[in-house]
Amino acid sequence: MGGRKQVRDTLHCRYKEKKRFYNKAGIEEAEGGYQITVDNKKVKTPAGNPLVVPSKPLAMAVSVEWNSQVETIKPANMHLTSLSNTVIDNPRTRTHDEQVSDVLEFLSSDSICFYADEPEELVSLQKKEWQPIMEWFNKKYAVYVEPSRGLVPVAIPNAAEEQLKAHLTPLDTWSLTGLEFAVETLKSFILSMALIDNHLTVETAVYLSRLEVEFQISRWGSVEWAHDLDRMETRSRVATAALFYSLNNRDRTLSASS
Repeated sequence: MGGRKQVRDTLHCRYKEKKRFYNKAGIEEAEGGYQITVDNKKVKTPAGNPLVVPSKPLAMAVSVEWNSQVETIKPANMHLTSLSNTVIDNPRTRTHDEQVSDVLEFLSSDSICFYADEPEELVSLQKKEWQPIMEWFNKKYAVYVEPSRGLVPVAIPNAAEEQLKAHLTPLDTWSLTGLEFAVETLKSFILSMALIDNHLTVETAVYLSRLEVEFQISRWGSVEWAHDLDRMETRSRVATAALFYSLNNRDRTLSASS
């Protein structure tokens, strides 16, 4: 399985920042889906492949990102485009099974599986907020995952891993990439599964992933601008992940019962 650093380094397949050179972005039908265009010219990925996405709603959303650029194209803010590029270019040359394994790897160090040692107020808050999500996850996917203490990785029974693989494997690479982006951003497989299952909103998922930070802010106050910007950037990334998953998975749902 690949390491987390590899995921962070290669999940976003981006263009270089440059001055905007086009008047209008659009879409046109193409083999395999919809081609993104600028001034009626076909856009290519960083690896030189046609930027063709499988659904019209996703194509329209990607074109909106291009039209939203002002004087400078800022790829760091074009998450849907970057995720599409990543699927098409596959910079890590992963197979589908390898990507499924990479996503599941996060479960052993899932952020909501590790309670703080102190202060007691924080520990109580974590139990109050995280335990219901953990119980939902175990029931929904017919597995048993329990919190860990200290730095000991969460023990994932083989049966649970196989059960979760069975839910992820049917997803196509586009949907799986949206889920992976959520997992990488939230640092939580469990919160991400609750998000794409519509059990949690984007705002709640982000709050739960930042619970210790939010607790410290409530006690000591926030650093002017810094905490707000970090929170908003995280929400933006998680919202993009949920949207990317949804636009590629409209006719399918992840469910423990079928």
